[in-house]
Amino acid sequence: MAFEILDRARRFVEFRNAVKAVYGGRLDLTGGVFGRLTVLEYAGPNGKQSSMWRCVCECGEERVVRTSSLTSGGTKSCGCLKRDLFVKQQLPGWRNRTGAKNPNWNGGKQCSRGYISIYIPDHPKANSNGYVAEHRLVMEGVLGRSLRSEETVHHKNGVRNDNREENLELWSTFHPYGQRVEDKLKWAKEILATYGDCAGR
Repeated sequence: MAFEILDRARRFVEFRNAVKAVYGGRLDLTGGVFGRLTVLEYAGPNGKQSSMWRCVCECGEERVVRTSSLTSGGTKSCGCLKRDLFVKQQLPGWRNRTGAKNPNWNGGKQCSRGYISIYIPDHPKANSNGYVAEHRLVMEGVLGRSLRSEETVHHKNGVRNDNREENLELWSTFHPYGQRVEDKLKWAKEILATYGDCAGR
């Protein structure tokens, strides 16, 4: 297995060096599609050691774009993509459109700070935009109930978008109010009543 990985790495380096040798130290993007842009040909350097490429947009307009803008996704069209979005946003009441009716709709799933959220506007814990953290939804499915206010869900491997059931564990900040024995006994009974079914999971 290790030998195969090393062999693939060696072949990739050889291929990259061969491409650089043919195209003067730059990768050839000719024919590549980046958003609405299709690369037609190399347009030369821009004076800052950056390669420029002549591209044609889906709308028919041509633009000269540098390599980094294409490969990073910074430039996806001749400018018509932003114009089209702007036009959609001028439609009456677009800001109040939710779900698939909103021009920014992304299939009901979004990622923020590494966490995946699902669009479920009727969920009691949905945020103002109607989204609920996916890891909370997975844990609620495991428990068969909604999470309590003092409960949180922890990712065991630290990867925030890894929401597999086996990678999640339930945490609770619930604790007794005092230190009297009767308070602790009452609290212990409440814990057993709440989480007794979770033992062994």
